[in-house]
Amino acid sequence: MTKSKTEDEFANYHSQIASHRGLAMIVVITGVLITAIDTTIVVLALPEIEKGLRVSLASVIWVVIGYLLVITLLATQVGRLGDMYGRVRMYEAGFLVFVLGSLACALSWN
Repeated sequence: MTKSKTEDEFANYHSQIASHRGLAMIVVITGVLITAIDTTIVVLALPEIEKGLRVSLASVIWVVIGYLLVITLLATQVGRLGDMYGRVRMYEAGFLVFVLGSLACALSWN
């Protein structure tokens, strides 16, 4: 019994996907880890932000609330863009924006 051309193509495509699955998982895990680290940095910086701006802790908590609101509101919009332009492309674009923003923060002098 011989396989048809479409069966061979499907098997080849499936093996290519399986070989990239581990790499994709590492990239996604790295993104989630970076997000968790970023959130932790913001929370740990709250006392310094409070001192630097000379405001109460209740006022500084709005930094975290604003951060969470922006992430929550953008999630649905970026999800729609992912449907339109491709999830991988949007994930890479988000990763690039995050890296550039982090680099700008690291290079700031104050």
